[in-house]
Amino acid sequence: MLVLAILLPVGLVLAYMGMAGVSRIRLEQAIAEADKLDPGWQIPELEANRAKVSDEENSATVILAAAKLIPAQWPWWQYPSAPAAKERTPEEIEALQDKIDSGQHLQPLDPAAEAVLQSELRRVAAALKEAGKVAELPHGRYAITYSKDIIGTLQPYLQEARNVATLLNYDVSLKIQHRDFDSALTDCRAILNTARSIGDESLVISMLTRKGIDQIATQDIERALAEGQPSPGALQRIQQALEEEANAPLVLNALRGERGVAYIVFQNMEEYVKQNLGSQLRKLFRPFGPEETLSLRIEMTLPSSIKSNRAALLRFDTQAVELAKLPAERQFEKLQDLDAAAKRLPVLARTTAGAIVAIARGHHRWLAEMRCGVLMVAIERYRQAKGRWPGQLTDLVPSYVANVPLDPFTGHELRMRQLPDGLVVYSVGSNRVDDGGQVERIGGKDTLDIGFRLWNPEKRGQPSK
Repeated sequence: MLVLAILLPVGLVLAYMGMAGVSRIRLEQAIAEADKLDPGWQIPELEANRAKVSDEENSATVILAAAKLIPAQWPWWQYPSAPAAKERTPEEIEALQDKIDSGQHLQPLDPAAEAVLQSELRRVAAALKEAGKVAELPHGRYAITYSKDIIGTLQPYLQEARNVATLLNYDVSLKIQHRDFDSALTDCRAILNTARSIGDESLVISMLTRKGIDQIATQDIERALAEGQPSPGALQRIQQALEEEANAPLVLNALRGERGVAYIVFQNMEEYVKQNLGSQLRKLFRPFGPEETLSLRIEMTLPSSIKSNRAALLRFDTQAVELAKLPAERQFEKLQDLDAAAKRLPVLARTTAGAIVAIARGHHRWLAEMRCGVLMVAIERYRQAKGRWPGQLTDLVPSYVANVPLDPFTGHELRMRQLPDGLVVYSVGSNRVDDGGQVERIGGKDTLDIGFRLWNPEKRGQPSK
């Protein structure tokens, strides 16, 4: 008993020291691999290497100025405490908001809703004038001040960019209503450039915000082409803006940033456990919570175990970054392998790795939508020039597109199908089943899963049945 009492603690100490040594070696190897494959991968280096934008070309400065000019409680129908909202019943406000915000194709605003929208846009005339400058400013850069723990970093400008995009979106609605389609597409370029003002930030929330604003722009372009016929020059300019945005390496930036953030978070976690090792060890023997397992409790308790998780997650994140460097069409199949690798990680690292796979998969949807948007505009340019729809997408080459964009889910060309009243251009999506670009009625709107619809000229501007 005495021998056991002596040898057991000694054995535990030796085992811990051995585990600590192995974990240290694995982390050093993971760091060396990241340094070799993707030099400058840590957050301070990523920030230092961001593209520089001159003050004269920086759309971010203009967007922040425009956001400050938007009055409080605008638009009033989104704020129950606004004076104008108090004059109406909740049912009236809901009906009005549904009319203005729905963006339904081929459904012009009624006179009452148009008057309300016009009145609200007059309230933000100064902000609109400032925001309109962004149409000619495709580059932007906001200053980021990182918090010490990295996860507390504030980015208030992201909400201000959303606010400016919303402002421009409402202006698009009114311009479509007034059949000023060239000006509507100018606003759409301003919305795209509002998204691009976020630049090459290496934070996931930045990329998601940028993509969300992009979606506002593409939907507005689809609405403008459903109602009328913008000029060839306006179409060419918006197509160029879409092409430039579709080529932005958003997922690569985001995954690099996610790797850098995770590295710092796990480093801070390890330091905390070292400083509080006694209390952490006592937690190991407390009753388990409903979401805890012994494996997770151990990995959260021992510094060497956290270091081992850091190493495993860093190698996984580096694998994801290398995947993001490939052409999008070659990524989809490899995402299955990445997902399987995520499930083999230690418990603590696994909780973070799942988000990496979700980010990569979501990027394919955004990219398919952007490429479909490019084709939507190119097809309309072809129709205006030729007086008919293209028989196939290759008819657009080379006068309207250099090549038919590929579907990132399959690596094959995106698809087009003609309808009695127009056509659809679409992606087969993640299930890779061609449904012919099926248009579904969802929430009172004609909706494609991934793609856009174009209408015959005689149908445009006519209320849908």
